Amino acid sequence: MRFRPFAMHLPARPGDGAAAALPQDSVSDGAARPRPVACTIAGLHDAMPLDTAAGRVRIKAPVEGIRFVGALLHDMRHPKSALRKLRVCRDRAQRIRLALACTATLLLAACASPPLAGPHAARAAAAPVPLDHLPALRGDYFALDSQHTGRRHHIYVRLPEGYAENPHARYPVVYVLDGDSLFPLLAPTHLFLHYDERLPEAILVGIAYGGFDPSINKRNVDFSAPGDDARPGEAGAPAFLDFLRNELLPQAENRYRIDPLQRVLLGQSRSGYFVLWSALQDPDLFRARIASNPAFTPARQALFGAPAAHGRDDLDLVLASGARDAGFRMRNAIEWNAFWTARPDAPWTIRHLVLPEGTHAASIGEVYRQAMTGLFREEIDAAPAQAAD
Repeated sequence: MRFRPFAMHLPARPGDGAAAALPQDSVSDGAARPRPVACTIAGLHDAMPLDTAAGRVRIKAPVEGIRFVGALLHDMRHPKSALRKLRVCRDRAQRIRLALACTATLLLAACASPPLAGPHAARAAAAPVPLDHLPALRGDYFALDSQHTGRRHHIYVRLPEGYAENPHARYPVVYVLDGDSLFPLLAPTHLFLHYDERLPEAILVGIAYGGFDPSINKRNVDFSAPGDDARPGEAGAPAFLDFLRNELLPQAENRYRIDPLQRVLLGQSRSGYFVLWSALQDPDLFRARIASNPAFTPARQALFGAPAAHGRDDLDLVLASGARDAGFRMRNAIEWNAFWTARPDAPWTIRHLVLPEGTHAASIGEVYRQAMTGLFREEIDAAPAQAAD
């Protein structure tokens, strides 16, 4: 019978250097930590009462074997005590036995631990950071692998207060592009607007990439339309629109009690461009759209083309501009608004919001307040006043 070497770290004895606790054949290379001790069963004569001469294994003495096994089992039953002894013990044979006992106890505990099952397993795998403790963000999450974009999208969902208690209610839905940053801002904003402005409760769906790193965040691809000045590989807006239309919207509306006639799409800057572009490509897909400080390049001309056929007459589009944003964005927004306001074939009613103190990104909360209270003015006026707490 042949024996393979195994590796073990022996803790240093009190007052000794790291190498002092090592056998003679394992020397430290000068570093503070010891190298693994390579040994065989034959090299444990001092610790284990075995005779391995000529490749055979037999107990040297039955009494010694019984004592060794008994002590080993005792140490395994009391691992904390064994660990304390290991730290102070100076006898090499006992140290090896104690180390074996501690290691065996850890291995047995790992094997005996039952795996998580049921909802606990799903929660541990899908939600390592529980948002349930943040009630303004409470809802759901799921990952969606898209056949259209070829990538995974992380979908965060904020459910209305009273959602579980009202099983027959259906709610408007706001699909939030750039969900990595905008979803955690706008989910609690909607809740406070419900409190203060009587804005109807809604389901918010944040579409996130999982980070800002360009290797995974492909907003420059998904929110850019084909055009002469589009960079190679970036004109992914058609595929992203197919992802929304064919994958995300059906999935969300199958999972949650969404009113499909009350969809809102929101985007800012580059994703604001996508909001405007998609309003021409598929006007009926969303009842309302909010484009905050949208970019207009690349593919600027695509925002002035003919709209696709549409059947709804209740469509709205809110264009928002911060007066403190870059001047060229304000000029682009004014030009776009004037162009489509004068067009008789515009599929939507347009409202251009100008925030006198608004900036490019940080004013999104005020944009959301003014846009949503305007879009749901009839529902707000019909809602009973709520007493302030």
